[in-house]
Amino acid sequence: MAPSTWCWITDWMAEDMREPHRMFDYSQLEYLFREGPKGRFVVGYSGGLDSHVLLHALIKCKQKRRVDAQILGLHVHHGLSRNADKWAQHCQSICEELGADFNCIRIEVSGTGNGREGDARSARYDAFEKFLNATDTLLLAHHLDDQIETILYRLFRGSGLKGMAGMPIERTIGQSSLIRPVLSVSRQDLKAYAESEKLTWIDDESNLDLDIDRNYIRHEIVPIIRTRWPAYKKTISRFAELAGTDFQLLRELAELDLDRLHRNIDDPIDLTEFHRLGGARQRNAVLHWIDNSGLPVPTQTQLLELVHQLNVQRSDAIQFISWPGVEIRAFKQKAYLMAPLTELETPFIWQGDESRLVGGRLLAAQRVKNGGLIDDGKPFSIRFRIGGERCQPQGRVGSHPLKKIFQELAIPPWLRDRTPLIYRGEEMVAAAGLFVCEGHVAQEGTEGWEITWEKITDCS
Repeated sequence: MAPSTWCWITDWMAEDMREPHRMFDYSQLEYLFREGPKGRFVVGYSGGLDSHVLLHALIKCKQKRRVDAQILGLHVHHGLSRNADKWAQHCQSICEELGADFNCIRIEVSGTGNGREGDARSARYDAFEKFLNATDTLLLAHHLDDQIETILYRLFRGSGLKGMAGMPIERTIGQSSLIRPVLSVSRQDLKAYAESEKLTWIDDESNLDLDIDRNYIRHEIVPIIRTRWPAYKKTISRFAELAGTDFQLLRELAELDLDRLHRNIDDPIDLTEFHRLGGARQRNAVLHWIDNSGLPVPTQTQLLELVHQLNVQRSDAIQFISWPGVEIRAFKQKAYLMAPLTELETPFIWQGDESRLVGGRLLAAQRVKNGGLIDDGKPFSIRFRIGGERCQPQGRVGSHPLKKIFQELAIPPWLRDRTPLIYRGEEMVAAAGLFVCEGHVAQEGTEGWEITWEKITDCS
């Protein structure tokens, strides 16, 4: 989002704080059309008040500006309510009435230990991400009251500055964009719009269930806060803005420290340099290192234990720290961040011209001139270390135990049994991403296979 757009929203938010009963105006969405749509506007459409107002206002705005934009209402059918089928039918009817495209995704909400609300949210966002094209923009109808409830909810859960900054107006989701265009609008103002336009919407009975934390905050805690501090929305929003600014400063400091600790985001961090940082900067750097990877961040207790273990790491020891979805292994003064290791692979036949996920990394090959593995037109046999293998890497004299070669190359122990070994017949001719054996390198002027085995974005 352009800075001018952010300023406009911020100014409008401040004005809205002074005039809390101003009705929402569909023209406030015009900025979404200024640069022309690159793809579809996909509205997360539950059929409730908020998403109905967003969908309705977006279509009115499109009609006013006379732009050729595709608008689609995307309904996620959780199946958690006995009324779920009726809601899906209602959403389809409304989209047909408004002239919007419609799609319904049915999902199953599985228990992951985050409670029904958290599990449903995770499943919903997974469904969004899978549905969206790279050029799509997902629009969600979270509003100012949702933002306040989110901040209070995270406060009671002990979140840090990132959580206290609340929901961002814009972020990425997979390869697409997510925008919350009414995040600074109160629910009361959205309701006033809905009533003026004579809209009909769904009331989800689960919104009254006080066993759900957010509902308890909405119905029990917020009314008490409103009575004592009528300007609570303004002050909590200001707090969130300050938290976001402080978090950005900590992120910038962490990036400076991480530049010292490793060269690239996928590299391990250098523990010798890590030990030179003070305790607060160590915790900040490690937290952002994990956050940048997209893996689950640790709790405060886990973070403190992780930093302690990294500080007592011996150069000759293999350290292992984990929590759900994350493993950190330290070896020879390097700390490696990864998703949990996969099961050991079994041998298979590989054509070479197709990429394949092996041990959580991408095994791939491309043709190169003047080097690489000789291409004899036959498929390779991919095997894995079982012990006792010997080979002669290109440029070395004589045959050597593979175990010793891995040690010399400082290959972490947990990768040695997972590294793909390339065979022709019963002879090892290469180790993926490491070396080609003597006598199997393509001659100058001919093409060979350059075989890589690399970490990818969403796997370790």
